[in-house]
Amino acid sequence: MADGSRAKSLRIILALLAAFASGLMLGHHSSRVAEKLSPASQLALPVSRSLKPNPPVHTPTRSSPKLQKVPAKPATVMDMKMEVLREYGDTHVIPDQATLHTYSLVQLSALWHSYLDHIDIVCKRHLRMGSLGDGGYEICDDIEWRPIRPCIVYSFGIRNDFSFDDDVATVYGCDVFSFDPYTYGSSPKQPDHVTFFRKGIGETTHGNIYTLSDLKKMLNHTEAVIDVLKIDIEENEWAALRNLIKERQLINVRQLFIEYHHLFYAKDETRETFLSRLAQLRAVQELGFLIFYTHKYYFNTCTRKSVAFPVVRTSCYEVHYVNVNFMRET
Repeated sequence: MADGSRAKSLRIILALLAAFASGLMLGHHSSRVAEKLSPASQLALPVSRSLKPNPPVHTPTRSSPKLQKVPAKPATVMDMKMEVLREYGDTHVIPDQATLHTYSLVQLSALWHSYLDHIDIVCKRHLRMGSLGDGGYEICDDIEWRPIRPCIVYSFGIRNDFSFDDDVATVYGCDVFSFDPYTYGSSPKQPDHVTFFRKGIGETTHGNIYTLSDLKKMLNHTEAVIDVLKIDIEENEWAALRNLIKERQLINVRQLFIEYHHLFYAKDETRETFLSRLAQLRAVQELGFLIFYTHKYYFNTCTRKSVAFPVVRTSCYEVHYVNVNFMRET
């Protein structure tokens, strides 16, 4: 009985030893397989000499873009005209005569058209008086400059169109004095506050042409303020303007409207003409007149091509000024 028990125990021990040995072998094999399949072990493997690693990928960033240089195009005639216009077409200040004498004809033309086609000061409300076409002008209605009764308006150049004069008299109640030595037919009947004279304005008094100072003496307005002075006399404004500047007759003018006519044919443009007329424009500005509105008139005889300007221009600029020395306190 005892011998049987010992034999049975021995068989159990041998079986356990066999199972333990078998488990060790299985664990060793699984470990080898796992090592072969492990990503870490794969990453640790040396690179084969027959394979080349992938090149690094470059991701461009916004901070360091690679820009290609665009080759400059050859300058065209239009490019050159625009360069001259931008460099010499000062829109607010006309240089002194010494500087202007260094300008070429093309540069003077660029300055001329640029200066007349700009504004120096903003008029918040300007009202069209008279025709919407030729003959009408814009009154600055801001309180600083608007005509307030009793007010005086001188209007030179009528050509039988009293629409501006009539509207100013009706809207503002001003006393309007209309002048034109060449109006045909009998003097038309005018509304109250409008008086017509078959006389004109010029550099000197002769015949039916008068200086502004002589006309003011005739009307007992020598010391009076003229609220609006309108001059539209078909290129004769330059002669009249010389006298107005010389006798300082503009210092008592609140608003000034002039249609500037400049050589209806480009072939007639000369440096001397530009220099003389730009000097007059500079003198008007120095008296305190700033442009608040410009109307480019495109009647057939006014439309023309400039020697410098890249697009079609006009020979007729209706320029509207206010006198900053006559600003009312608001």
